[in-house]
Amino acid sequence: AKLGAHSICVKDMAGIASPHLMKKWVKAIKTAVPELPVHIHSHYTTGFSPITYLQAIEAGASAVDCGISTLSGRSGHPAMEVFNQTLYDLGYDLGWDYQEAQAAMKPIADLYREYHERYEFCEMKMAGAVDYRVFTQGIPGGQISIMRNELVRNGYGHLFDKVIDQIQRVRTQVGGVALVTPTSEHVARQSIVNAMNGQDETNDNAPLWPGYSEMLRGVMGRPPARPDPNLQKRALREWTVGMLKTELAHVGENDSVAQVVRDNVSNLVEFMWKFSEPVRNLRDAQDLEQRIAQLTKVDAQKYASQIAASKEKLAALKNHVASKEQDDEYTLVLKCEPDTATYKSLVEGTGAIGQLVAKQKTLAKEDFLKLVKASTMCTVCPSTILPDGMERSRKEIEQIAVDKEFGVEDNCDVPQRGTIEFEEWAILQCMFKHAQNIAQFWFQHNQKNPQFWDKNFPAAFPFDREVEATSTPLNPVMYPYRTKVNRAERKTPEVIDQPQVVEWSETELRRVLQFDVDQLKALEAK
Repeated sequence: AKLGAHSICVKDMAGIASPHLMKKWVKAIKTAVPELPVHIHSHYTTGFSPITYLQAIEAGASAVDCGISTLSGRSGHPAMEVFNQTLYDLGYDLGWDYQEAQAAMKPIADLYREYHERYEFCEMKMAGAVDYRVFTQGIPGGQISIMRNELVRNGYGHLFDKVIDQIQRVRTQVGGVALVTPTSEHVARQSIVNAMNGQDETNDNAPLWPGYSEMLRGVMGRPPARPDPNLQKRALREWTVGMLKTELAHVGENDSVAQVVRDNVSNLVEFMWKFSEPVRNLRDAQDLEQRIAQLTKVDAQKYASQIAASKEKLAALKNHVASKEQDDEYTLVLKCEPDTATYKSLVEGTGAIGQLVAKQKTLAKEDFLKLVKASTMCTVCPSTILPDGMERSRKEIEQIAVDKEFGVEDNCDVPQRGTIEFEEWAILQCMFKHAQNIAQFWFQHNQKNPQFWDKNFPAAFPFDREVEATSTPLNPVMYPYRTKVNRAERKTPEVIDQPQVVEWSETELRRVLQFDVDQLKALEAK
């Protein structure tokens, strides 16, 4: 409440919270913050949710999520009509006339009943209305139906039970992550991949799902427990080799260098595994200290055995954790910015791959450091070691403008850097660039729409509407690619068809020409 929360929502996405447990939770929350309303979200899959809702309401919950009757049950929510009637019968003031509400819900329920046949393929097919296996497997209700239907549509419906049965094993292998979006999706996808390859857990006979690989490599944060180290090393090996086809494709084009990397990637991963061990131990120790503090605060007597076990593990790690300086040095490695001494140890310790840099001079320092980063565990929040996402998005939309030739035929002008219009597009690009380029579509077709950001942002808005971008000096130079044009200064109809050439910034020139410059420098060095 002190942090400004308006309400507290308990999200039971798999429907596995028992009525007794939910009642205890709600009572505890209402005792701690009686002024905040409590909202309960659960799914019907296990059959618990109707009883759980009633117990939560009895304990003081103010809201529960329901679905219209024809879309309720199975992996959905409890029926809205049922709770409208039940709560009225129990004497609760719903804030509306329950009979009018029932009458209003009927045509909505009838609508889906009428069109049911068209959408029946989307429904969760179950033997009965409840699947109690979800109680032990913890699959979110919103996911299980989609997963089942996808398997059926792709001819793998017979694998559904095998997928369900291994969910918890696959989850344990990646560190016991919470089964909620997006980790639940990655665990389920890996389970599907395993089942399709005849496996009942993740092993070398089944490919790694990309999102599952990210969790193994630490990119999605630290799980509650340590993942399977063999799977982690495999994920690191595959990711490192995969870099030769993506970010380091120019290295992959050199067959001799690429072959050395492939032949020695296991040694590289093993070296970095030992190199990062003190830092990984430090993170485990920090988690144990936090766990001990939390359990002690909640009930030291009740959780005495768990506290003792955590203290024992912490004592075993005590002499094997990284110092603050070592932790900072490792973070610099993840940023590809190691100090001189650390860089030297990396080159010497990575064997044949390090020799490509030190002796053969066939692998650039920057590319070597990217391989090192790919081959080791991420032990920090990824956003702290990644380039600025907004700046990357700004460069991407400038490239889109060039590639799509904005302003040539579609009369779609690219706003100047620094203007709020440009920043709006960069934000959209950052959010939606992988969703059929929603950002580009929005910008091309909504330039004349009123700006909608102001009314939804606080007074301390990061951009000043009154400050316009600084005008740049004219430069009538024609570049060997599409000329950048500024039509922002159109004041009168007479100058509409008289665009002015704007000088390209150093950043833009580097973005467009840097690859060619690097190639020329490499040739010159030879």
